[in-house]
Amino acid sequence: MTWLPGPGMSKSAWVAGYSVNVPSTVQPKTTLAELSLGRLTGDGQIFEGVPVKVDGRSSRCIAMRVGLILARDLPGDSCTPDDVWWATAALAPAVEVIDAPLEDGAVAGSGSITDDTSSAGWLLGEKRVSPRDLHTGSIDTTLTRNGEVVATGRTDALLERSLTVIARVSRRVQHGSVQLRAGDVVLVGGELPASRVRAGDHFVADFSVWGSMRVSFG
Repeated sequence: MTWLPGPGMSKSAWVAGYSVNVPSTVQPKTTLAELSLGRLTGDGQIFEGVPVKVDGRSSRCIAMRVGLILARDLPGDSCTPDDVWWATAALAPAVEVIDAPLEDGAVAGSGSITDDTSSAGWLLGEKRVSPRDLHTGSIDTTLTRNGEVVATGRTDALLERSLTVIARVSRRVQHGSVQLRAGDVVLVGGELPASRVRAGDHFVADFSVWGSMRVSFG
């Protein structure tokens, strides 16, 4: 985990990792802006059983994610998807609370946690799965709001695309303020279930064999 203060971030904040949008098709010229790279800060972490404040933001939504936990630093200029694969100690279920609109049930455009830790949050589940497990590439995901299923999906090729995207991020940002290091968590998503939230909503993010996570909003 890295100490990396950003604009609007409290001095006590520390960076636990990053959030990256993974498009269904990764083009060679895909920009960092399109990948919506954002910081995950320690004071943005949320917890099951502790309601998340909505503050009347109509654009706020919750999105299911997969977390990659890095065991080694990524090499920067020379980083390849294989480097990301072998640097990943474990995969974990996760959710992210985002200030962004939804388009056809998915988070639109630039939605990510950036430096505004007062307006978003993230939660990493307890389950840890080895990325070397051949069965981790495709699991069913279901998002339930107040007992009603609002979105479903599958991880399918998400992991493979994520390795490509994270390697690209590592190559492009190593000379800036962002460095992907051992201990960092990288949340990936883009096509997993998402939903708008309102005060009083209770969500269950179910990752089938990976277990489920509960998030409430007040």
